[in-house]
Amino acid sequence: MAISNAGTGLAGGLIVAALLDALLAKDILSKSEIRDVLRNALQAIAGDKTAYDAIQIITDLMGRKFSERG
Repeated sequence: MAISNAGTGLAGGLIVAALLDALLAKDILSKSEIRDVLRNALQAIAGDKTAYDAIQIITDLMGRKFSERG
């Protein structure tokens, strides 16, 4: 059975989001530290023209789910 790149990316993203939620819930990482992790991810893909969707998802997580205000 072949696994699509989109399916792999979706699964990986969902697993990472769940992991970040768990680390936050257990007070292992703060929202600020999670934003640092997400910022590092953005820097890792900076300049990759094929990573537009990933950049949108990461910035959405930073601005909504793990925002300074929320």
